[in-house]
Amino acid sequence: MASPAHAKETCILIVSLGAIASEQRTQLAQALNAALRLQAPRSRQTPHLVFHNLVAPNQMLATMSRRSSTHGLPDQKRPASLMRKDAHTGLSQLVTSLKGLHIVVNLGVAAHISTLDAYGVPWAKIPFKPHDALVLPDGLLLAGFPSHTGICIDTIASSLAQLTAMSATQASL
Repeated sequence: MASPAHAKETCILIVSLGAIASEQRTQLAQALNAALRLQAPRSRQTPHLVFHNLVAPNQMLATMSRRSSTHGLPDQKRPASLMRKDAHTGLSQLVTSLKGLHIVVNLGVAAHISTLDAYGVPWAKIPFKPHDALVLPDGLLLAGFPSHTGICIDTIASSLAQLTAMSATQASL
């Protein structure tokens, strides 16, 4: 959850199926800062990044290990879904409670569908388009990128810098 200190900052929510490694989080924050300095050198405000993963950190690895040990055959004991039971509730709360939320970045199709569902938008009406952004009627920007596995930090940071500038322009209208 965002702290009250972030209430006045622009907030970017990054949603992924699995957890993003702390090194990648740091690299993304640094690359975003660098990209923003290039695009808006006078702007001193750096967006606050909030990360939300839909699957418990070790659950994906354990399930993939089980599947490979059974040669891909369904395991009768595995849960019906990899997603945490609180994933949807937590995401819904984040989307509605984060102050200054202007951009939601979805890393992969599962994140895209979950975000739209949490936001109350029928996901069938808005298809996932990697490297594309759309503006919802209330001004929230949704950006889609391929799954975070092997993400290109510089590409995402550059796109986020452009979206942040676009969000600031929309907010002033």
